[in-house]
Amino acid sequence: MKLISCFLLSLFLSKGCVNQSKQDFSKSTLTYTAETRGYYMQITIKDKELRITKDRETRLPSVQLQLSKEQQKKVISYLKAIDVAQLAQLKAPTEKRFYDGAAIGNLSVSHNGETYGTAGFDHGNPPVEIEQLVTFMNAFDKPE
Repeated sequence: MKLISCFLLSLFLSKGCVNQSKQDFSKSTLTYTAETRGYYMQITIKDKELRITKDRETRLPSVQLQLSKEQQKKVISYLKAIDVAQLAQLKAPTEKRFYDGAAIGNLSVSHNGETYGTAGFDHGNPPVEIEQLVTFMNAFDKPE
């Protein structure tokens, strides 16, 4: 009887640790890109750092910022509210990108060795499920 209870206890504890590691987004990399023929912007959040790149050719960051602990917590809370495995199934609310009415936006999340990404959507009008995260990331892009 003790053997069975020890086995069940260890099984439950190991399941709890597995689920916890899947939800640990602190080591994730987020990349948001918006592009057309004449416009390019990429925002990357990785290791507490945010980088904005506006040059498609060299991919040199034009802005590098350290995120505060408060900003890091926001990013993680936005990620936890999203089912990253379902990013590719999100439906874009508008279709202006089909006729050059808007830049094509994409969000990708690299988490636990896997990369999940959205289908294209209009820059400035993301799917509702990721709207808070995309708006947060774009808030750092100041017009020059």
